Amino acid sequence: MIIAGKYTTYDSPYLDELVKGIAVMIDPKLTTSLDLFPEFEPINTTKIKWYDAKTYALEGEVGAGGWNDSDTAGLPVSAEFSQLANVGDVLRIEDEYVVVKAVDRTGNTIDVYGRGHGGTTAAAHLATASIFILGNANVEGTVNGDSLLEDSIEQVNFTQIVEEPIEITLTAQKQKYLDVTDKLNDERTKAMTRALKKLNQAVLFGKPSAGSKTTPRSFGGLKHFIENTSEAFNYNVAGAFTETHLKNVLLEMARRGGSPDTILCSPDIKSVINGFNASNTRYTREERMAGVLVDQYEGEGVGVLKIVADPFLRHSFGEMYVVNTRKLGKTWFTDDKLRFEPEPANSRTLKETLQGQLTVKVKDVVTDFARMYGIS
Repeated sequence: MIIAGKYTTYDSPYLDELVKGIAVMIDPKLTTSLDLFPEFEPINTTKIKWYDAKTYALEGEVGAGGWNDSDTAGLPVSAEFSQLANVGDVLRIEDEYVVVKAVDRTGNTIDVYGRGHGGTTAAAHLATASIFILGNANVEGTVNGDSLLEDSIEQVNFTQIVEEPIEITLTAQKQKYLDVTDKLNDERTKAMTRALKKLNQAVLFGKPSAGSKTTPRSFGGLKHFIENTSEAFNYNVAGAFTETHLKNVLLEMARRGGSPDTILCSPDIKSVINGFNASNTRYTREERMAGVLVDQYEGEGVGVLKIVADPFLRHSFGEMYVVNTRKLGKTWFTDDKLRFEPEPANSRTLKETLQGQLTVKVKDVVTDFARMYGIS
């Protein structure tokens, strides 16, 4: 499992030693979500593009009008299923099996080789009856698929310019600092803290904008991609969060073939999770220390997930996320990586700016991510 919080700024292979040396002094709690994003090679464009495959579950429904117990052509199926099924797919509808002979992706119907495949019994099926794909079997010597290509989702994001000012006077000694360098590094640490805290919020809640010559560019964060990607999983809790809600989300992610590894939530929600199945929770505590902590949760079909509480993901936002950190990424612009740049000053001051240009990527949103909202 990827260890949550592993990808800290001071571990970056792409930033200079001064930046990493200052970043190491930042409290990790201030960059909890930012540190879930692995860093990849810097880019040389202010706009990045990638493609996500729509990976559907292998199931659908009987279409409007239903099926009788004898027709083999023009059998109605749901619109989603007509885009998924292909020639040779073995289908189970209730207790009957059939094998697909042809697919009409415009009319949302299928033809089958016969009814009651494999010794099962042909039967009538009402609209919305579930259809499951249980394999693929074709006639020997034929290759007669109809070029099924899964839809691809084009994702776009932009870089965002980070700037934090640094200024000191040359009377640092009077402020009980040994020299100007001590004071400068103190101000650099403050600027780094401000910048990384703001980026921590941006990777969660940022909205993408291409900007212009007079308006700033900004990148979209985790919420944007889950909330605005077609077929992505947004689950309305509509009240108090319970373990049932989490189980519902993880079961659906397993159905979609997702591989989440982290639950990202507010401290308030973490305290609720700490109480799940308390009598059977295994934990050890040092003597004279109270409290129950649950750091991992095992979900059916998805395995063990790390639980991460971000203090800046406030309960009042009413949201939490289930993510696959292996599908996240952050990167700097190649000639605009995070750095301290000197600025024009005068004989009595020193000025710098902590600056850089960053963007993030969230891949395979439909399968590997979920947003839970409406939490009271």
